[in-house]
Amino acid sequence: MVRVINNQGVPVLELEISEKIRKEDYEKIRPALEDKVDKFGEVNILIRMQEFPNFTLGALLEDLKLAVKNYSHMSKVAIVGNDDKLKHTTKLDKVFPGVEMKTFENRELDDAWHWLKT
Repeated sequence: MVRVINNQGVPVLELEISEKIRKEDYEKIRPALEDKVDKFGEVNILIRMQEFPNFTLGALLEDLKLAVKNYSHMSKVAIVGNDDKLKHTTKLDKVFPGVEMKTFENRELDDAWHWLKT
């Protein structure tokens, strides 16, 4: 499940992810991301999750399509959570050159926000 957290006035798309991510979740993510791109041109993403989620195949395909379409508008991705598996997600930045990825523990949420805003 994905919850889009509406942060008005900042070029950060904040997502709270839990359990299984399905293709339908991208019906919430896509318009929120496109709205941020339209307003700011460049967008940073904050992903908060307690544990590494499961993705359905449809969700993986939607994620890839969304990333390919919008990666040129993305600058930084902060992943916040305490699951050790999350640290491996930062290796994905090699797939999308120019997008920095960094993980933070839950207690470092303020640090993640600071990093995204600088």
